[in-house]
Amino acid sequence: MTVPARFAETLQSSVTRFGLGDFTEEELGTIDQALADNTRRGYESDYNEWAAWCTAHGINPLPIDPVMFAKYLHRLSTYGAANGTIARRISAMRFAESTAGIPTALQDPRVLRMWDGIRRTNGRPPERSLPIMPPLLWEILDATPTTNPDGTPCVGGLRDQALLLVGFTGALRRSELSGIDIEHLDRHDNGMVLRIPRSKMNQTGDEEELIALPHSQTLGRCPVTAITAWRQATGINEGPLLRGLTKNGKARAGRIGESSINNIVKASIARTGIDPAPYSAHGLRAGFITYANLMRVPDRDIARQSRHSSLASLDGYIRINELWTSNAAVQLRI
Repeated sequence: MTVPARFAETLQSSVTRFGLGDFTEEELGTIDQALADNTRRGYESDYNEWAAWCTAHGINPLPIDPVMFAKYLHRLSTYGAANGTIARRISAMRFAESTAGIPTALQDPRVLRMWDGIRRTNGRPPERSLPIMPPLLWEILDATPTTNPDGTPCVGGLRDQALLLVGFTGALRRSELSGIDIEHLDRHDNGMVLRIPRSKMNQTGDEEELIALPHSQTLGRCPVTAITAWRQATGINEGPLLRGLTKNGKARAGRIGESSINNIVKASIARTGIDPAPYSAHGLRAGFITYANLMRVPDRDIARQSRHSSLASLDGYIRINELWTSNAAVQLRI
């Protein structure tokens, strides 16, 4: 059997191998949705890197040679890949094997023992983005211009303010920010309700997730006002809310990508003179959870907005701050 070298080709070969040729293009499109877009992109990147490594060593990427795959995992570890990254590579290859109709080689003892050894010697906590919350958030917003020197609206600044305030107040992930459409926003007496059809924890869209975006009484800190100002400056009435800009400062038609959201957040922080390196777009979500905890908001209420299914999942965000607010050593004031 000839096995395609690229991930996309491997997927395409499964159409005939599993009898999917009996389906229409529309039906195949539905089958294709079984894998989330982010997962697909990650798997494709992981598989293609493995395929390139195999090409360099003169072997086929599939079926997997367990000895060579164990060596590949060791190479990833020695080059500094985190355990989470290596785990995703293994998942990608498991999916590729399944898609190609090949029995898995990943349960081979040589692969399993190499992976166990890597986890024991390479284990370290995942790097976390620092939380973006007040007063830093207020400094970032104050440094983001909303008008040009000639008094006209600064479209880029208005977009960035909307992104920052909606991302923080809604405790949103990058994919959720990118996926907001005008049609997902409903007016409410207290502000806006954001409907999220699908998310990381709700990939099948069985039930829409509702996010409250309340009015703020403080000028420059209201997500509803920021959305309205951005829309008025651009005339956006339908489709994606957050978009890229042309050189002339006009809103593009397509939605902004997740990597661009990360770049916007870092650029916004850089305007304050603060090093943006420890921060990312995830810091908005982390900042909301951390700040709400500092303000003594009950965990259950925080989880309702952040949509964590388990209160224990919040611990990763708030344990550092609780270390200094609920700690006997601090209270002793030695």
